Amino acid sequence: MEKRGNYCGYRCDSSSSAQMLRELRRKSCLTQEKAAYGICSVQKYSRIEAGKDVPSEIEFISLMSRLGDPGLSYQDLYTPENSERLSLRTRIHEEALLDNWETLSECLCRYYSLFPVLSPEEKQLLGFYEAILCYFQSDFMNGTQLCELCMDLISAQRPDFSSSSDIGFIPTQTEFLLINALSVGLSDSGDPSLENEAIGLLHTLLLLNMKRSLPVIMRRTNIGILINLCELEIEMGELYKAKEHLSLLFTNISYSGGSRLYYLALMCKADLLDRTGNPEAACELRHSASLIFHKNSRKSAHKVLVF
Repeated sequence: MEKRGNYCGYRCDSSSSAQMLRELRRKSCLTQEKAAYGICSVQKYSRIEAGKDVPSEIEFISLMSRLGDPGLSYQDLYTPENSERLSLRTRIHEEALLDNWETLSECLCRYYSLFPVLSPEEKQLLGFYEAILCYFQSDFMNGTQLCELCMDLISAQRPDFSSSSDIGFIPTQTEFLLINALSVGLSDSGDPSLENEAIGLLHTLLLLNMKRSLPVIMRRTNIGILINLCELEIEMGELYKAKEHLSLLFTNISYSGGSRLYYLALMCKADLLDRTGNPEAACELRHSASLIFHKNSRKSAHKVLVF
């Protein structure tokens, strides 16, 4: 009888999908550590090759890109047995993107009640959403507390992590979200030295993201980092750097890439126009963007967390 491993609502065939992944890695002359680098933990990758775990769809796309892209789809190898788990996680992400915090809170409660047994990666990802939910919903939670929450979540799997811009590893996708949120917390401190540290951290994230060589995922992550970076540089008065990064932002983004992100990018441009002595153009751009995207207001620059 064929041996199968079950994990997180997915069925993975240890004699096909896990073996295929192992063979692709060996053909690429990569160790498990190098294959997993910046995509998932080595422990999780080891479980995947043993048929005891499965990658998320984003992790799968990243792994295929690193292992030579043989043209296989996620559905070719992994069949959802419990689609509610995946669809609810997707819903959580979408509600966070839209700033629907009450619905996000309901989705998180539902997730925990339906699936009490979580993998370490799930705990970290859901912890991220809980952190930003608290940050946006509570008037009493400040940037320092957001930093502490993010540090705890990252340190759970990387005990030696510090907020220094000299990061000695390529973060996984969830860690990118957490470090981006950490930089937002630093920028919300009101301390110029911490705000400069936030800028350094975002610069480092951009460089590390480019090293991953995963174009599809890299573009969306870069957009989020660049929006936060531009907002912070404008606020700090580093207008030349902000103009440079804004130009880079618009080479990465398009309307089809997500209306909310495009709206935020236009707001960055309007802020820069304001600071460079062109308030009329800034006002016109804000008005046009609000009409197009039906946005009447936006949160402060410090509390713009993008993905």
